[in-house]
Amino acid sequence: MELTDLLRQRLNAQAGLFAALTSHPTLIGSGREGALAELLRQFIPRRFEVLSGTVAIVDSEGQPSRSTHQLDLIVADTMDFPTLLRSGDLAVVLAPSVRAVMEVKSDLGRGVGFLQALVQIARARQSLKITDPVFTGLFSFGAPTKPETLRDWLQDVVALRDLLATQQGGEKIVALRDKLLSGKDAVANGESELLQVLGNDNLPDVVAADQGAVARKGVGQDGASPVYSFLDATGVPSVIVVIDQLVKQLSLAAMQPSIITALAVVRAHLGSTVVSAPDLADLELMTPQPHPAVAS
Repeated sequence: MELTDLLRQRLNAQAGLFAALTSHPTLIGSGREGALAELLRQFIPRRFEVLSGTVAIVDSEGQPSRSTHQLDLIVADTMDFPTLLRSGDLAVVLAPSVRAVMEVKSDLGRGVGFLQALVQIARARQSLKITDPVFTGLFSFGAPTKPETLRDWLQDVVALRDLLATQQGGEKIVALRDKLLSGKDAVANGESELLQVLGNDNLPDVVAADQGAVARKGVGQDGASPVYSFLDATGVPSVIVVIDQLVKQLSLAAMQPSIITALAVVRAHLGSTVVSAPDLADLELMTPQPHPAVAS
């Protein structure tokens, strides 16, 4: 059996321990987050730590402000940067130290649930308020299983953004917008804010499900508009694709040639060469043109 398959088996075994003993969703979710964090730690240099918690923020006047965003997984450089507060693996980190943030879900479903998860990771990227590249990912231990399904879900995001910008959209997308913006669980204060949150820079670099579906954000053939490519990861577990992309990002941020070389060796041993899903076109993320009524 391949190393990558063994790693996935161990991830699922560790992630399922709490589910074997309790039905409490918070405990099960924490167990799965911990299992993924433990796997990530094996493949990154010790200068980077995998933590959970939040990022210390300041307001527009440079004054400390209380954070409202809890992050499932944070990869932070704790060698060159201090943590503001820490208890075990729970920490408040400084924005310049952050190299990656990830949201971890037990399962995902099309519509409101998927959009809420995207908004969570998008707000996490927004809260950093830094221009340095930061890897962002959304990982599900459940659905979706097929790249075609994930493409449909992400197509809803594109349609929702068009609706928010132009006020034009089908009944299903209108209903989705209304659910996201109404009630105590509203994800944003109005259409303009939601459109900004779901901007291209804030959407995750990788969306992956343990059951098989993987989408990776990149640049289209025109070299300008970003796209989501959908990968055929049948030969490589999707979690390994996530690790590979994280390691790639860390190597791009590394300043020491020795670290870059070492991370390249890690990627080679993971053997995570994947190809695009057959007959599945990239999804373009064209920037929607705001309607005057919702323009910022």
